[in-house]
Amino acid sequence: MKYLAIANEVERRILNGEYGVSGGKFPSIREFKSKENVSSSTAIKIYGVLKENGLISLKGKNYYLTYALIRRGTELYKNNDKRLIGMLYPDIDNKFYILMSKAVKAAAKEKGYEVISYYCDANDPADAIVGMNVLSEVTRGVLFMCSHKDYGDYFRRYRIPLVAIGASGEDGYFDGVQVDGFGAGRIVAQKLMSEKCYKFLMVSPEMNDEENTRKSGFKYELERMNEQIGDENFISFSTDAELKVKFLKKADEFIKEGRLGVFCYHDLVLKSILDICQAHGRNILEKSYVIGFDNLPIFDNAGVYSSVAYSFKDMAKKSVGLLISRINGDYDNLTTHFIPFHLTSKI
Repeated sequence: MKYLAIANEVERRILNGEYGVSGGKFPSIREFKSKENVSSSTAIKIYGVLKENGLISLKGKNYYLTYALIRRGTELYKNNDKRLIGMLYPDIDNKFYILMSKAVKAAAKEKGYEVISYYCDANDPADAIVGMNVLSEVTRGVLFMCSHKDYGDYFRRYRIPLVAIGASGEDGYFDGVQVDGFGAGRIVAQKLMSEKCYKFLMVSPEMNDEENTRKSGFKYELERMNEQIGDENFISFSTDAELKVKFLKKADEFIKEGRLGVFCYHDLVLKSILDICQAHGRNILEKSYVIGFDNLPIFDNAGVYSSVAYSFKDMAKKSVGLLISRINGDYDNLTTHFIPFHLTSKI
């Protein structure tokens, strides 16, 4: 029968990813019949086959690609009745990832799920792809803590539920759970102004400006308060040696003009700066106000003043909850979700 032949061809396209990832919106019957040049009755029969086979489901007035059959055909999935979710992270020694990993495992346990973790080399994008391939075959969904922008569109190819932790989502592909970097950058700028800082410096690992929303918010707020901000107010680095040279030179220059306000992209950058100043006998931090990000429990220096703080537990619960809801078939509003934050004193 004609409709079965068309249904088989559409199934092949779905499994090849031509209609997008699992959870994405599927064309309406009206759109489908117009594109495929078939009658309404034929389109309805085709959709009936796709629904019966578990490839699509109707949620409200819209059809969505369904998670089940897209992976039900693999032997690993057929033989795996455990409630498993995966977690991909790029640095096994990084305190942020260690704390977030623990919070995720606790949140998953509360929901009756186990977590399989895969550590990938942050300097080898191919390793992240291997990790995602492995986790996507043996788990029902994956949380990842690597920046998907580092891997182009690759993560968008996966037809299983995905949630990015500490990063933005991709509309129609996966969710993201993070702190509002732009808003946090603005709050940090306001704090440094209130501390009567005269010069301003932000220090970040190397990344593109589109991804660095903390920088955008910081710059926006300082300019809104009539501060002259340019490239000289921002340091980016890829190695500790590069950070040392750039920071000491710029800080020595700025500190001569008045109190220096320093915004570090995260607390690990701040910790590196503290170590650099201590190793080189600089008293820069005595004439500065420094703010980090993540509120990590890694400091024993009195020079750390503030950090952007938020609840790791809340971020983990939101991420795990979203992933499980996608696994269970809820794919409405794939987007970025923000966790509340505040500035906290570190002394």
